[in-house]
Amino acid sequence: MISVTKSSHKDDIVTASEEYMDWQDQQLELALKVRETEDQKTVMIFSLLGMLILLWGYIIW
Repeated sequence: MISVTKSSHKDDIVTASEEYMDWQDQQLELALKVRETEDQKTVMIFSLLGMLILLWGYIIW
Protein backbone atom coordinates (compact mmCIF):
# COMPACT_ATOMS: atom_id res chain seq x y z
CA MET A 1 0.00 0.00 0.00
CA ILE A 2 1.25 3.46 -0.87
CA SER A 3 1.78 6.00 1.91
CA VAL A 4 0.27 9.40 1.14
CA THR A 5 1.75 12.56 2.66
CA LYS A 6 1.33 16.28 2.07
CA SER A 7 4.09 16.23 -0.56
CA SER A 8 2.63 13.28 -2.50
CA HIS A 9 1.97 13.70 -6.18
CA LYS A 10 -1.54 13.51 -7.58
CA ASP A 11 -0.81 10.16 -9.29
CA ASP A 12 0.33 8.65 -5.98
CA ILE A 13 -2.83 9.84 -4.25
CA VAL A 14 -5.03 8.42 -7.03
CA THR A 15 -3.17 5.10 -6.93
CA ALA A 16 -3.47 4.92 -3.14
CA SER A 17 -7.19 5.68 -3.25
CA GLU A 18 -7.74 3.02 -5.95
CA GLU A 19 -5.86 0.46 -3.85
CA TYR A 20 -7.95 1.40 -0.83
CA MET A 21 -11.20 1.03 -2.79
CA ASP A 22 -10.06 -2.39 -4.05
CA TRP A 23 -9.28 -3.41 -0.46
CA GLN A 24 -12.74 -2.21 0.65
CA ASP A 25 -14.36 -4.25 -2.13
CA GLN A 26 -12.48 -7.35 -0.99
CA GLN A 27 -13.58 -6.79 2.61
CA LEU A 28 -17.19 -6.39 1.50
CA GLU A 29 -17.05 -9.61 -0.53
CA LEU A 30 -15.64 -11.48 2.48
CA ALA A 31 -18.32 -10.07 4.77
CA LEU A 32 -21.06 -11.11 2.34
CA LYS A 33 -19.63 -14.64 2.11
CA VAL A 34 -19.57 -14.90 5.91
CA ARG A 35 -23.15 -13.69 6.15
CA GLU A 36 -24.28 -16.15 3.47
CA THR A 37 -22.58 -19.00 5.34
CA GLU A 38 -24.26 -17.95 8.60
CA ASP A 39 -27.65 -17.82 6.86
CA GLN A 40 -27.11 -21.33 5.48
CA LYS A 41 -26.23 -22.60 8.96
CA THR A 42 -29.36 -21.00 10.42
CA VAL A 43 -31.59 -22.59 7.76
CA MET A 44 -29.97 -25.97 8.34
CA ILE A 45 -30.42 -25.76 12.13
CA PHE A 46 -34.10 -24.83 11.87
CA SER A 47 -34.70 -27.53 9.25
CA LEU A 48 -33.15 -30.15 11.52
CA LEU A 49 -35.15 -28.85 14.47
CA GLY A 50 -38.35 -29.11 12.43
CA MET A 51 -37.52 -32.66 11.40
CA LEU A 52 -36.84 -33.64 15.00
CA ILE A 53 -40.18 -32.17 16.11
CA LEU A 54 -42.00 -34.07 13.35
CA LEU A 55 -40.19 -37.29 14.26
CA TRP A 56 -40.99 -36.79 17.94
CA GLY A 57 -44.66 -36.18 17.08
CA TYR A 58 -44.75 -39.31 14.92
CA ILE A 59 -43.18 -41.44 17.66
CA ILE A 60 -45.65 -40.19 20.29
CA TRP A 61 -48.64 -40.59 17.96
